[in-house]
Amino acid sequence: MWDKGLGDWLRTKMCRQKSSFALLLLFLIITKLFEFSHGLAFATQQASTQVADKDITCLLDDEAFKERIKRKLPLLFQIAEARSSRAGKVGMEVGTLREQILIAMLIYKFGRKAVNVNTPPNYPEVDVMLFGKPVSIKTVTVKSNATPTLKLVWTVDWLKVEEFVRGYEPRSDMLLVIIRWDGYGGLFAIPLSAQKEVFTNMGKEGYLKLPQKGTNPRGIEISKEALSALLKHPKTRSVEIFWERKKGVEELEPYSQWLAYWAEE
Repeated sequence: MWDKGLGDWLRTKMCRQKSSFALLLLFLIITKLFEFSHGLAFATQQASTQVADKDITCLLDDEAFKERIKRKLPLLFQIAEARSSRAGKVGMEVGTLREQILIAMLIYKFGRKAVNVNTPPNYPEVDVMLFGKPVSIKTVTVKSNATPTLKLVWTVDWLKVEEFVRGYEPRSDMLLVIIRWDGYGGLFAIPLSAQKEVFTNMGKEGYLKLPQKGTNPRGIEISKEALSALLKHPKTRSVEIFWERKKGVEELEPYSQWLAYWAEE
């Protein structure tokens, strides 16, 4: 009886110790899982904060990428012009090709997940979403060294002009390319905050250039004074580009793309 009682006592003791060990192990596992989930949530929050802080100016953070822009953009825009030219005249479709080139640049730089081409339908001036933020892409070709005006929206309807002006305020970052063949222009990353500051300082009347009443409207522009202030704003970042034309590009375009398809077996 004594041996049996001792055995029962030992077995009970061991079972309790096993239970205590299992509870301790479970507690440690739960603690580690909590620490992991807390760390993951913190990391996610930090990443979200970092993305929220990004704007179009981060495109020009990398000096090596700026050099790539200087090399690549003139050639790609020259190809775009050649593809959209008829009888020596550049067609309106060149704007779409330039926009595609610049969106491809954003995808190359930041990856496909960061770039969304499905833009808000109620904001016609927005061309792409970068890190969930709207970006307006503008390109303009100039011959003189003077600051150009910049078309915000095309319209031939006076009612639409008045509607646009009434509701207008800067809503997106801007990626602007000033093309000056055989001369210097550049790519400008203009954040929304800079636009809002200039817009507030100049007012809607100074910021926008409207078509004259009694004429056939061709759209609404940012005034030369406003654009000059945006280009010089301390928050704006830019890369200077010499717009040199390469020989032979016109001879190959716009047919080389389709020739490559015909040549495939």
